[in-house]
Amino acid sequence: MKEKFYQQLHETVTVTQKKDVIIVMGDMNAKIGSYNEGLEHVMRIHGTGNMNEYGELLSELCASCDLTIP
Repeated sequence: MKEKFYQQLHETVTVTQKKDVIIVMGDMNAKIGSYNEGLEHVMRIHGTGNMNEYGELLSELCASCDLTIP
């Protein structure tokens, strides 16, 4: 179910015009964690704790769509 949600979200984000501002909000239960090697452009230095499965899905989405997690 969650993979389908992220797939639909990815499809929606990729068809949005590049000039538009994209803000994704919701309770996704994503824990991003503090380990950001290879994802510095996505999560900067603001993560804490350990990444969970939802955090992996969110960070993969953001990396593939050139989004950042503030």
